[in-house]
Amino acid sequence: MIEWFPYERAPLGRTRLRYVDLDAVLTDGKVERASKAPGFVLLYYGEETEIIFVVGGEPVTAVRLSDRERSVIPLTAVSRRAAAEREWADVAYFQAPEPQLRAMYATTSGMPDLPPQMLDAAYPSRIFTIAREREYSGVIEFAEKNRKVHYLTFVEGLPMHAFFADQRRASDVRENESLSSRIERLFQPVRVEGMVATGYPHVDRMPGQAPPALCDVYRELITAAIAATERTTGRDVAVGVFSSALEVVRSKQPALYGYALSAAGRLEGESVAPAEDMTESVAALLFEALTQAERAGGQKAALTLEEISRQNRFILQANGFFQRFPWPLHI
Repeated sequence: MIEWFPYERAPLGRTRLRYVDLDAVLTDGKVERASKAPGFVLLYYGEETEIIFVVGGEPVTAVRLSDRERSVIPLTAVSRRAAAEREWADVAYFQAPEPQLRAMYATTSGMPDLPPQMLDAAYPSRIFTIAREREYSGVIEFAEKNRKVHYLTFVEGLPMHAFFADQRRASDVRENESLSSRIERLFQPVRVEGMVATGYPHVDRMPGQAPPALCDVYRELITAAIAATERTTGRDVAVGVFSSALEVVRSKQPALYGYALSAAGRLEGESVAPAEDMTESVAALLFEALTQAERAGGQKAALTLEEISRQNRFILQANGFFQRFPWPLHI
């Protein structure tokens, strides 16, 4: 499993998670201007590593790596696991340029388009020939057997960026080392033994998940909507209406695929969808459910929405929530 990644600066070297306030690390960019540089937080759990990507001082998305699989995971799931396993897990925080973050994300968010069978690290010239002949745009990951990883990004067949786990940018500049010589050092015979090369599709920007705080607001909004509906229709009708609406909307809104409504009338689940998609999905759910509730004898849908939205109206307004309804609202 990969444990050593390229980086430019290490504000927090690898240490036990129990000695660290993870929330303070993730919000460091809001306190220290210099820390708003892009970077990533690593959480080590033995056979798995989770990575939180930080851009502009804010966590934007997260992934999980193991020898068996790689996947994008919800930020809320990362925080929950870190809290539960903090006594024995390790943590580290590194700064790195955004093109490297995109390269790292690309190798976990998509399926390889150049599998290892096509790329033999022992013959690097063939790798560059394949990239040139295909006019390849993507990321080639080079994973050494000592758990170090390196990335080369290509644009139309030509190497554009290179990020090496054991070559700091500062020393490269001081030594006036060229990209070609750095690449040449990567493919020394002693290093390529056991090295695995894999190509992944290009990612042109870092996607952002909806902030956990916004997801919590939407979750509480739906709980409040069910409670408000219950007062006029009864518990069974209210929960039934929202369960039916969730089934309808979930088939059309991928952001809600991971959610379900509990018997207690609470929305449970997690998502890696961006804020805009979550806002669109929750608005669609409330529109469908409140419209059904009104037809079942509940109060007017617009009145219910006004009632439950008033407390969080500013954050809802900031995310364009109210514009997604056809009713005139007085918040």
